[in-house]
Amino acid sequence: MRVTYGDDAASKSLNACPEAGLDVPDWNRILSGNRQITAGFTVVTPDSQTLSIEPMTVASRSKFFGGRVCATEFHQAEYRSPLYALQPVEGRYFVVKTTAHHTVKATDEVIKLIGDSTRLLLMTQATTAPMAAAVANEASSNLRSSGDDLTSTAGVDVFLDRTEAIRPFSYTVTAGGRTIPVSITVSLVNRASLFVSGADFAARPVPPSADRVLQTPIRPPSTGQSAQDIEAYLRTAQSTAVQQIANATTVATLQAACANLDGPLRSSGMTLTDQAVARWALLVRHSSLDPAVRDQATCLRSAEPALKRAGVTLTDPPPPPPPPPTAPATGDQMRRAIDWNGSQDNLIRFFKLNSDRRDLAATLFAYPLAIGDPDSVLVRAGQTRLEHPDSWLAFDNAVGRPFFTNFGCYAAPGDDGIWRAGARVQTDQGPVDYRVTLTFMSGPEGPARIHRVELTRDPAALTCR
Repeated sequence: MRVTYGDDAASKSLNACPEAGLDVPDWNRILSGNRQITAGFTVVTPDSQTLSIEPMTVASRSKFFGGRVCATEFHQAEYRSPLYALQPVEGRYFVVKTTAHHTVKATDEVIKLIGDSTRLLLMTQATTAPMAAAVANEASSNLRSSGDDLTSTAGVDVFLDRTEAIRPFSYTVTAGGRTIPVSITVSLVNRASLFVSGADFAARPVPPSADRVLQTPIRPPSTGQSAQDIEAYLRTAQSTAVQQIANATTVATLQAACANLDGPLRSSGMTLTDQAVARWALLVRHSSLDPAVRDQATCLRSAEPALKRAGVTLTDPPPPPPPPPTAPATGDQMRRAIDWNGSQDNLIRFFKLNSDRRDLAATLFAYPLAIGDPDSVLVRAGQTRLEHPDSWLAFDNAVGRPFFTNFGCYAAPGDDGIWRAGARVQTDQGPVDYRVTLTFMSGPEGPARIHRVELTRDPAALTCR
């Protein structure tokens, strides 16, 4: 909430005594003798903290031969309340009333204090209610050292859960034949986050630091305890969570530790946005994982929209590792890959005998697998690659019968990664022979695998040499 008192035109000094104003009927009686009057407004916050802001000062002194003199000061002032969470808000409100107070003796020190302090912004919004209470008590003791309150009826209640934006009211003070209007405007502004920085309520979010977030005091409504900073509250409410976060070595274990904060955060009285920021801050401070890994925890990614409203940007995930380098397989590597023994090796079992096809599809080939099959012997027309082992089972000619009726007549393999075989397919027009060329590649670890299968018509393919 923001309260503004007066404007630039209202800031002035008069060598005159007020005759009326602020619903006080008899200023002459009040100003008799050496007295000082301070006037302005009082704010009572939703948690019953009271702060008096009194930018008007009247110093009255009796002259030796009768009469009196006054020095009257009017200053512009502004008050910005602490931030209050919108949950729960039912029945919670601010009270703003005009007030005046007088002390028995006017002093130059008090006049200077009032004149200097009320020209500035008296409170900022970058603090929470418990912090504001200490400031309020100090300000009240400085401004109101002794004396009695004067009666005033002007005031307004501002509820946190209402939609009104501005509530103005005003009064006038007459001094030295001049009437000075004093307007008070009360506005209530919702903020996305307690931790958003900026001199103005509408400032663009500035990313908060994790340390500042965790050092922010809160007073959770569920505990009834005195204020404590966010990290102390979370440590008290979930004593093992911080150590679990520090010990986490994977995203999965970090997520498990992070989930333990759900209950304490829900009971903290903070908004959903601020709960997300507090959780993020605790992980930033205590997790040893790289930020690009840490920020992939579900508890953070699921709250990413809320974090963005508070100016927090999560680190993008690391790029996938590059595929391992490959090179043409040697003859020995290809023989080991097909378990070659001259009769029933893995190629014959896969292409001719139709046995263990699913298992062999997973161990013989690398995916995606390139296919050169213009006659659609192995795959459907137009198909040029297979994405995974089950792709072999998706074609009609892969179910219930072998791919080839004959398969073998291998050419002696070299170290260029090429294995050639002859194969025969029975068609309605008779047998058709193909040269089957298999391209094997090997990586630094693991067996050689087939990366490409190519079929070419060759009547001599099964003529073994």
